[in-house]
Amino acid sequence: MRYRHRFVLMFGSLLLASLMAGCGPGYSQVEVKVTLDGAPLEGATVSLVPKDGSNAGASGITNSSGVATMKSTSDKSGVLAGEYIVTVAKTEVMADPGMPAPDAMIEMAKKGKAGGPGGPQKKGGMPGKGPQGNQPKNLVPAKYSDLGSPQFTITVPTSGTVNLDLKSK
Repeated sequence: MRYRHRFVLMFGSLLLASLMAGCGPGYSQVEVKVTLDGAPLEGATVSLVPKDGSNAGASGITNSSGVATMKSTSDKSGVLAGEYIVTVAKTEVMADPGMPAPDAMIEMAKKGKAGGPGGPQKKGGMPGKGPQGNQPKNLVPAKYSDLGSPQFTITVPTSGTVNLDLKSK
């Protein structure tokens, strides 16, 4: 009888621990694989935006295989059940040839010469080209991050990995 009691306590503890380590009540584990022209897209931000706005969205960053594990914006692992618009974005900031190296910028800031070689930065902008500095370059077509005309939607819960094949043209 004593061993049975220990078994029940141990089994119950393991069950409780496994439930707590999971996605949480109502949350599903969702993975999204993103390819661009058939090749895995690394470093892209995948966002799930609820169609009806009734719950938190989710997001993830793709790894070298192009797979993002989605995490709720309410700090929960997984995604609540519902209909979602899927957006994919990847940008890079273009380097400004007129900008000094980061180490040089730190030294200039210490000496009170913020703004780079052209002197102090102008109000409302950053050093570099134009009043706003360098703008990020989109590495995937903008249509994949446009909520107004979504290219992909998914329904959660879903089984398996959701595959999104983006085309550059």
